[in-house]
Amino acid sequence: MFIEYINHACILIDTGQEKILTDPWLDGPSWANNLWLFPKSNHMPEYFEDIDYIYISHGHEDHLHSKSIEWLPEHLKKVPIIVPDFGVDYFVKTLNKYGLKNLHFLKENESKAFSDSLDVKMFINKNDHDSSLLLSSKGTNIFLQTDNLMATDQAKKIGEENDIDLCFTITCQTGPFPGFYKMSKDDMRIASQRKRENSQKYSLNLMKILNPKYIIPYASDVCYFNEDIYANPLHKDDKESYKKLVQESIPESEVIIMYPHDSINLKGGVVENKNISVENIQNDIDLHYSRLKSEADAVYDKRQRDNLGDLDHYVDKFFKALKHFNHEWDDRSFNVVWEIIDGDSNKKIIHQETGNSLRYSDDVKDHDLIVFLDLYRLKHLVNGDYAMGFLSLWNGGFKCQRRSMEYNPIEKKFWRWVRAVNLSFGYKENDNEHS
Repeated sequence: MFIEYINHACILIDTGQEKILTDPWLDGPSWANNLWLFPKSNHMPEYFEDIDYIYISHGHEDHLHSKSIEWLPEHLKKVPIIVPDFGVDYFVKTLNKYGLKNLHFLKENESKAFSDSLDVKMFINKNDHDSSLLLSSKGTNIFLQTDNLMATDQAKKIGEENDIDLCFTITCQTGPFPGFYKMSKDDMRIASQRKRENSQKYSLNLMKILNPKYIIPYASDVCYFNEDIYANPLHKDDKESYKKLVQESIPESEVIIMYPHDSINLKGGVVENKNISVENIQNDIDLHYSRLKSEADAVYDKRQRDNLGDLDHYVDKFFKALKHFNHEWDDRSFNVVWEIIDGDSNKKIIHQETGNSLRYSDDVKDHDLIVFLDLYRLKHLVNGDYAMGFLSLWNGGFKCQRRSMEYNPIEKKFWRWVRAVNLSFGYKENDNEHS
């Protein structure tokens, strides 16, 4: 079995009889044009001409990426698409909207033989609408965790029932915190290190349960450009420190660090040879930016143009959407200040007391959370341009400030709740509302 690490969560698996491509994000940015591949793949569309199957793990833009689906050879829209059965309409409709019709839905713990040499088994996290996949061929079992932060009970069941040879695991969780929260440099450094350690510990504990022979950290090869480039060291994965952590805790498992276009060969569940980069190609953000400069600059220029005009109009639409759903909040009040800013530094402030009142304001006093949102982001949200609605802004689409360093349960609930505003902008209920 030949395995090439394309980038992020995109893996090419060649069993010798069929080729499987996973979560193809291959061209352009995702998450409201804010998150970029690091580095971009060197391959052209024709490299993927003979793909037989595609696995889509869930509906987030960096896994179900519309531009990449259009970038791939057109006939790949007709190959069997292996997808989790979440039991929700939005996922099916999004897949169909992107031209994917040959859908093979698998339920939790459901297995399917696609050929004499390819079996797959699906594992679903319905709380977060995410999935993992076990792929088996000729005595080799590959487990793809993707972004599935599964519960311990589910992991134990998977580990007990399946002999995993190689596991791709996520070791660095994304999201706006801490890089897109305003805080002191010392607090930012501490929060960044804590998040990285917590992410690695979760993966480590999962690996102890799944007990694979080989472990490959993945799904974290991303970066930010333009005004957000400062966030890269704060949100960057550290694969070497993760490898050291595993070596100290579960030495019987080997960590293989792979970067885009690295590859390995397995036979009977054993790695026979590796084609692995000697140097960490992710150390040079400037070199990577130079390859994508024209594309990144085009995104930046469009942002500047869209950040002017109609501030009152779009803020009023947003205010009405918040007001329409504000009464549905069912917890203690959470005070949020929304500060919407245009390219001329004009701003409008909305003070929201969840479950109670909503008003325009001239200041940002008495808040639990401040959300700073550029006008161009609000324009595209209101106009229905984002694949996941408000969730598309989750990776750097807004800046925040709060009184506490801790991500408390009430704030977590607020972020889930606020996605209801999608309903006022033409999105459907439950549109990719998982996080």
